[in-house]
Amino acid sequence: MKIRSLTNAAVMLSMYMLLFVLYNIGVFPTIMSILLPIPIIIYSVTVGRIRDILLLFIGCFCGTFLFGSIYGVITTLNYGVMGTIIGIGMVKSWPYWQRILNAVIISVLSFPITIYFVSGLNVKESVTQMTGEIEVMIQSIANTLPSDYTAIIEELQRSIDLMATLFPTIVILMGTMSVFLSDTVAILILKKLGISPLKFKKQNIHNIQVGPTLIIVLVIGQLIKTVLSIPTVDYILINVMAIINMLYVLQGIIVVLLYFKSRSKIGLGILTVILMLLLGFSIFIEMLGIMDAFFNYRDKLVLEN
Repeated sequence: MKIRSLTNAAVMLSMYMLLFVLYNIGVFPTIMSILLPIPIIIYSVTVGRIRDILLLFIGCFCGTFLFGSIYGVITTLNYGVMGTIIGIGMVKSWPYWQRILNAVIISVLSFPITIYFVSGLNVKESVTQMTGEIEVMIQSIANTLPSDYTAIIEELQRSIDLMATLFPTIVILMGTMSVFLSDTVAILILKKLGISPLKFKKQNIHNIQVGPTLIIVLVIGQLIKTVLSIPTVDYILINVMAIINMLYVLQGIIVVLLYFKSRSKIGLGILTVILMLLLGFSIFIEMLGIMDAFFNYRDKLVLEN
């Protein structure tokens, strides 16, 4: 490692440790979790050598272990490895979605490890304990309310049961959002530093498209779920189908935004999407996404624009 690279590594390590301390003591933990991978990402792009990137990661790993014990190790296992994967992806010029997907896989795999070391429970036990505690709390509140609120309490309990069923999907979504935000913020910072991010820029939104193949998966999954009715299989299928449904909702949102963008009314498009989601009309957005998978509306909208 050259002197300049060593100096940059020391600066980035100090920055990572500062962010970790703020995260560890609870200062805006959500924001800190987005920022934690960024020092490693910036160092990766400025140095461009895999060996030096890995050495910085080891430094972050050792530093957080000395400061935060096993909790520090788990934190770096998640956010440090995430930053390392994104950084290596930028250096190696991986396609945008490959870079994001690889980092998401790391984030999702680190989650059960984090749960185990923090609570001593596996994911299933942790979810069962969490939902049980929430249901007890809801029941205690229900006992103090008039009978008119029974329907609302029952709806809350059904929501808690649904959350427990869709927990793997929720974890994947949280990991994806965390990686996406960290990657986006890192690119913005690199631009401010005068580093051209052309080779690792985000993919144009109108190129993000889910094809019709997944619709077949949805149909087959529904048939298997109806015919077999095996709890474990149902649990897996429900989560797979939920993820596919959300992909088509995302695709529908993209079509709506492209439509309004083609008419120079992107603000109205964003407001329309938000209102439709809040009012429970996501099924219509999903249907639009499915139709786009077959008829490719977005290309026509892009050409119009």
